[in-house]
This record gives sequence, C-alpha cells and structure tokens, in this order.
Amino acid sequence: MSPQRIYAIYKARYQEDHAAEISRVGTIDLRKIHLWCFQYESAQIQQEIEFSFSVLDKIIRLLEGEKVPLVIVTVPLKAQLVSINGNPPLSRAPIKRLRDFCQKRGVLFHCPDNELAVALKNDREVYFTDNMHLNYRGQEIWADTLSDYLSRNRKYIGLLSPKR
Repeated sequence: MSPQRIYAIYKARYQEDHAAEISRVGTIDLRKIHLWCFQYESAQIQQEIEFSFSVLDKIIRLLEGEKVPLVIVTVPLKAQLVSINGNPPLSRAPIKRLRDFCQKRGVLFHCPDNELAVALKNDREVYFTDNMHLNYRGQEIWADTLSDYLSRNRKYIGLLSPKR
C-alpha cells in the first residue's frame, strides 16, 4: 500500500473519530507547543497529551496492520537543553513521556537531546536564533545520530544492508 493511501485511510479515520474536536479546535496554535514544557502538569496539557497519544496509537496500529515500519523522531527545543536568558531549562518530561510511550508499544524512538546538549555545552551553536529549529550544524548532528540509530536497529525496521 502506498504512503498516500495509508495517509488517506488514516485521515478519514481521524476525521471520523474526532469530528467534534476538529470543529472546536480548528487549527493548531504552534505557540501551544511550548506550553507542553512550561505547564506540563496542567490538566489541559495532560488532556491534550492524552489526545495526541491516542491519535499516535491509531497511526501505529494502522501502520502495523500494513506492515510498515515506524521510527518516531523528535528534536528538543534549545530551552530544554540549556538556560536561555537566565531562565532554567524547560522540562524534558515531554520527550521522556514520548520515549516511554514508544517503548511500551515496541516502536523505535530517536531524540538526539544528549548529543545536542553536549554540542551546546561545547559552545557549538546548533539552533537558529528562534531556538527551536536546528541550523546546519544541528541538522548534521541530528542526521548523523539518526543514521547511527537506524544502523543499530536495522533488523527491527527491515532495512537492507547499506550499499557501499
């Protein structure tokens, strides 16, 4: 089954299952992503996380049913790794929770938070000035660590040996 067909099936199921939430929410406010770090323990954020995980669980089951391997990857905010403007680093609890979620379901998960933190500690700038998106050096670290991770987990995702 093609990726486009899988997406179409998922989208139809998602819209069917969550029509009320979709009409209520409309679009996602990207500023709310930071709230997952600032107000992680709040009831509203916990509800949103549970909703997101229920959607992710459906995606996982759909892909498993189609025998499509899945690796979930993420990039931490710079503020989760270092202090910015004298503020303490934001919580990495959302990353840990996603990692635990994936582990519980047998889904591979990759986040180069430790490698990016080491680069920042060594005065290597790896984020653009928005402190959210990786610059060239950060993308290089992310890609290298992902490549290593995929190589180590090749048998779990059905990748063929690399041709050299």
